[in-house]
Amino acid sequence: MSELLLFRKFRSLLIKLGRISLSLTTRIRINFLYPNVSVGKNVFFGRLVSIRTSDLGKIIISDNVSIDNFCLLLAQKGTLTIGKGTYLGHGTHICTIDNINIGENCLIAAYCIIRDMKHGTEVGIPINEQKQDANPVIVGDDVCLGAHTVVTVGVTIGDGTIIGANSVVTKDIASGKIAAGVPTKVLRNRSGEYL
Repeated sequence: MSELLLFRKFRSLLIKLGRISLSLTTRIRINFLYPNVSVGKNVFFGRLVSIRTSDLGKIIISDNVSIDNFCLLLAQKGTLTIGKGTYLGHGTHICTIDNINIGENCLIAAYCIIRDMKHGTEVGIPINEQKQDANPVIVGDDVCLGAHTVVTVGVTIGDGTIIGANSVVTKDIASGKIAAGVPTKVLRNRSGEYL
């Protein structure tokens, strides 16, 4: 029995060292390839994380951020900022051409999409040639986005807000609320008071 326990501890140590090595390798690659990406201390990168910028884009990742497997961070223009202690779940995509600011200590669950732009819909112009309209997206501190949540152009989510899974946030949500749905509606305050 003690041999099995020893084996499990050794295996856990190897997995932890592998994750640290992968994260360090990703960080070195990002610093080498992307001069306009700033990475803070103790940032964890999962497998196959894609971080891309153009000459006009900038990404700032603060200290103690965790970015899980298969995430995409893209700054074609503008700035994408991720605050201290924030977690980005598996497969999350965040894309900006204007400005996206994610606060500190946020929990963004798996497969969330945050975009600050939308395509035009003018008749007679192919969709891939449509003008993109952009407005900043702000996600406050201590915000939780449930899995598969979509945050659309120009939205502000206040501090301490919780958004339920599979929601589409199309309008601003005030601080300290619990909201869900397509489109998202405020259900109650975090203090428990129903609206």
